[in-house]
Amino acid sequence: MTRRITRRKALVATGTMVAVGLAGCSKSVSTPEPDPEPNQQSNPTSTPNDATRNFGGLGNTAVFTSGESGRLRITPTSARMQDALVWATSGRLSSTVPQTSGHTYLLVTVNVENTGGEAVYVPTTAAFLLNGNQYDITYSSGLNQQSYNGFQEVQPGSSRTGVALFSVPPKQMEGQFVLQSTSAYGDDPTAIWNINLGEIEHETFDYSDLGLESGIQFGAGNSLYRLSLQDWTTNNGYTYTTGDFEQEHTPSDGNKFVICEVYAENVGENPVRIPGTYSMSLIAGNSQVDAGIYRAENERYQGGEIAPGIVRQGKILFEVPSSASEYTFRTSLTGNITASWSFPK
Repeated sequence: MTRRITRRKALVATGTMVAVGLAGCSKSVSTPEPDPEPNQQSNPTSTPNDATRNFGGLGNTAVFTSGESGRLRITPTSARMQDALVWATSGRLSSTVPQTSGHTYLLVTVNVENTGGEAVYVPTTAAFLLNGNQYDITYSSGLNQQSYNGFQEVQPGSSRTGVALFSVPPKQMEGQFVLQSTSAYGDDPTAIWNINLGEIEHETFDYSDLGLESGIQFGAGNSLYRLSLQDWTTNNGYTYTTGDFEQEHTPSDGNKFVICEVYAENVGENPVRIPGTYSMSLIAGNSQVDAGIYRAENERYQGGEIAPGIVRQGKILFEVPSSASEYTFRTSLTGNITASWSFPK
């Protein structure tokens, strides 16, 4: 991609000079000091050679200029951490986790507005600095929002919002979100914002060791469902009706049945696929068993796709050793996110 630049790029705003190193950037930059934006004060410690500025926390605006009349206002508005990214495809929910073990995703929402008279490219280099390490922007098909780097050129009078995605360790400390504008002429203004990871929302997707009737809400966008374990019983057999005949279903010698009653409801605006019995298991003592078939069809739980507002409630059967007395019901929500309920409590 070729860019024609008639004047140096520059950075306008209040800030404190800092030293920052970005991988692959080692140029010495001389940047003119433009007039500040309305309601902004010039930094009394900055000089005409200042190319790197710290804008403090989220919500503060940096102004990048380019060419004769290019003017781009950039504001990181919010940040959050997520241990996974979840998305829906035709009602089916999927997820992905960072490739580096022990990392979480950091999502920084950035608003970009072109208030000038010509098209301007967004700063091309984004990074997050934490505890002396640099983490470059990453990409994932699971990000169900516009990616920051997907903006490319922004036309005059238009604005866009996107997410800069990073894989970082979830340390409870302050780091720095960095944007750097680069050009073939070596004018590399750099803007920095401070983000304290200990003070932002962190979604862990930890649905372990839930109690009876403790429901979870899971999904992405408008594809959402609520799921809970409503009740459980143990027995040595039960009767059910097939046509005009009553029949009995009993466990093998030395075993018993644990019957779990599960509730699922589509609380979103789109059809969504809820977990089926094939993704469910029960830990009973030292054994883990898959779900069997509860033979009373009119009482049996059924997974699959359900429309908005539809409820599925029914029984799931497990055959476990008679000696078991403590249980954990588990179901996979996606390939790497699981929910579990422990009972009795």
